Amino acid sequence: MSYSKFSVSAAAGAVSAFATFIFGEWSNDVFALIILMIIDFIMGILLAIVFRKSSKSKKGGLSSTAAWKGIAKKTCTLLLVAVAYQADILLSTAYIRPTVVGALCASEIISIVENAAKMGILPEPVQKLLDKVIDILNTPKSSGSE
Repeated sequence: MSYSKFSVSAAAGAVSAFATFIFGEWSNDVFALIILMIIDFIMGILLAIVFRKSSKSKKGGLSSTAAWKGIAKKTCTLLLVAVAYQADILLSTAYIRPTVVGALCASEIISIVENAAKMGILPEPVQKLLDKVIDILNTPKSSGSE
């Protein structure tokens, strides 16, 4: 093995070991979250560039500020996974990280479906149903102590 191949292999191994230390084992749920995050980001970029229907900019087009905010949000999403994994270690449990990852996956899926709706990919009845579901999810609950 040449020196450069060794350096690349060593660096990849170090990054992988650090990521496993921070996030825990690379299970299917974490892998799915990362894939969903990538799909959501790409769809957001396409929504802005091709369809010019982004809700993140005034004219619906691509915005570097919005893109950086998206990257920051995706980074914070991964930090939440790290926090959940560390909480599992601290509390000697094995359910906090999978629960957090599941909730984050659901959020990414909702965003992907919203982007698909804005692109006009979804049939009209599905789009109307989605709008109702999103309205329900965005409606604040009353505290019940009235």
